Amino acid sequence: MLQPAPSPAAEGRFHGLVNRVLEVTRSQSLVIFLCDRSHAEPVVHYLFMHGVTDSVARDYSDHEIHRYDPFLNPTVLKRRACDRALMIVEGCDDDIRQCAEAENYWRFVERSDLHIVGATVRPIREDLLLVVGLHGKTGANPVAVAAASEEIEGLVDTVMSRAFQRVLERVEPHRILEATGMPQQAAGITAPPSRRENEIICLVKQGLRNKEIAFKLQISENTVETHLRRIYHKMGVNNRTSLINRHSEATRL
Repeated sequence: MLQPAPSPAAEGRFHGLVNRVLEVTRSQSLVIFLCDRSHAEPVVHYLFMHGVTDSVARDYSDHEIHRYDPFLNPTVLKRRACDRALMIVEGCDDDIRQCAEAENYWRFVERSDLHIVGATVRPIREDLLLVVGLHGKTGANPVAVAAASEEIEGLVDTVMSRAFQRVLERVEPHRILEATGMPQQAAGITAPPSRRENEIICLVKQGLRNKEIAFKLQISENTVETHLRRIYHKMGVNNRTSLINRHSEATRL
C-alpha cells in the first residue's frame, strides 16, 4: 500500500486532494491501484484505499474481476484514444454499460453493494495502468467525475511523483537517465507536467502574468499560483525565467 510521504505538508496535500475528489463527486469510497498486464496472469497492486473494505479489494483481485472491468477494457481504451493521456469515464457512460465482456464485473458490483461513480485511467505503459476508482451509495444519483478532473489529475500526478521518488531512492539517477536516453542535465525534472500544467507553461512562455493566465483558463489566480508551485517543483526551478529555459531544453530532447 502506498503510504503518505514523510513530510506532513505532503501528506496533508495528498489527503486534501482525496477529500476534495470525494466531496466534488459525492463519492463514499476511492481506490488507487496498478493493473499490471505484463505477466501471463495480470496482477493488481493496491496503492491507496479510502472507504473500501479489504474483503471487497480481495474479491476484485483474487477473482480477477479486473479482467472483466469495462473501465480497463482494451477496446474501450482504444476507442477513447487512451495512450499516455488521463482518461476519465463516468459509470453511466454507454461504452461502460454496453461492454459485452463485463457481466462478471457487474455481478461483483452488485454483490459488493457498490455504486460505480466512475474511474480514471492513466496508462504508464501499454501493459501497466494506473487506476483511480470512485464509488457512491447504491441508488444515489450519479455525479460527473469530470467535475473533479483537476483534483483527480493532481492526485494521479502525486502518486506518479511519489512512485518516481521511490525509484530514485533505490536506483542511482544516472542509471535512470542512461536507460531513458535523457541527458544528465535533465535530472532536475521529477515528473512530467500534466496537461493543465503544460497549458500554463505555454502561457508563461508567451509572457502572460498570473492574472492573465487565470482569465484565459477561467480559473482563479490562486489556482494558477498552485499550479506554478507544482510546475517549479517538477522542473527543478524557482522562477519564470528558469522555467522557460528548462522547458525549452526538455522539448528539444
